[in-house]
Amino acid sequence: LAAFQVIITGRFWVSIGAVKNHIEAELFSIKQCDSALRRHLFQTEKRKWNYRLFRHMIFSHYISEYDKSCSGSAIIKYKSRRYRMSGQSKDVFTDSGRDILQDQKIDNDVIDEKLINKLFVRLVSKGKTFRNVDFKYGIFDQAYLRNCVFDSCDFTGCRFTNTNLTGSVFDGCKFEYATFEKTTIDSDVLLSNCPGPENLKQKFARTLRTNYQSLGDAQSANLAVGIELKATEEHLRKAWKSKEGYYRKKYKGWKKVKAFGQWLEFKTLDFIWGNGESAWKLARTALYMNIVIAFNDAFRHKDYLLVKTYLESLWLAPQIFLGVMSPDNYSGGWLATIFFVRLVIFGFFMSIIIKRFNRR
Repeated sequence: LAAFQVIITGRFWVSIGAVKNHIEAELFSIKQCDSALRRHLFQTEKRKWNYRLFRHMIFSHYISEYDKSCSGSAIIKYKSRRYRMSGQSKDVFTDSGRDILQDQKIDNDVIDEKLINKLFVRLVSKGKTFRNVDFKYGIFDQAYLRNCVFDSCDFTGCRFTNTNLTGSVFDGCKFEYATFEKTTIDSDVLLSNCPGPENLKQKFARTLRTNYQSLGDAQSANLAVGIELKATEEHLRKAWKSKEGYYRKKYKGWKKVKAFGQWLEFKTLDFIWGNGESAWKLARTALYMNIVIAFNDAFRHKDYLLVKTYLESLWLAPQIFLGVMSPDNYSGGWLATIFFVRLVIFGFFMSIIIKRFNRR
């Protein structure tokens, strides 16, 4: 028994030693693989940095060669971007010279001043007059200009953000390319200070419409929408018909044909439902559809020589249009057409209602 225990114990330790040797061999293999992987990653990063350095050296070489051989201007493409080089300067950007006026107050009237390219942050003025002041390309951020009078001022390219212009009057001012965001301003500016060209008037009315909608001013938003639609119609009409130099230069060939198609689409939708702004035009369209149904019923299914026939057809037309009645003598195609038109009209009607409630 003692001899048997010795044999068993010897075999046990032999097995433990074999397993230990196997584990050490596996750990050595893992360490070798890890070292190889680290060397590979190092070589990869090294190649990347060498490539970047080489690319930078090549680009610097081209610039130096350009400086030696050229004295005019050229355009060098690098990294899919264009850099304009000149003999005097290689700077891409220059300082615009915008001055920042922060937390300032105006206590006196301002007349015949040039305040071009200014950033007005929290500017304050109340009840003052600004006459013939040039505010071109300015930014009004969180300004308070209440009950002020702006006479013949130039706001071309200006941006109004979170500005209070309540009670301020604008007379003969220019607002080409001006934008408004969350700015309180009276809707009278739409009636007396719209830009002359229809395309600029359209953009001016659109930015004010979105501004009024963000403030929840439904009445002013409706006024802006009306002006925007009129300007859009006139702009599209001039795009294919006008002989003015601007339109004839910009709209040629297929562009002119495309403008005509856009104008025709606009007029069609305006006739059907006022481009989403007139419930009365949509009701008129529904009335016209009922008249068409009545005359079709009188001419094709009844005696069209009697006046009584038309009265009966007019009485039955709304029932057929609304789907309450489906006469057996009507073809399936005609009933499908009536059903489709009914769906479209009701869809337009729901769109008008949702749009009106959203503005409030």
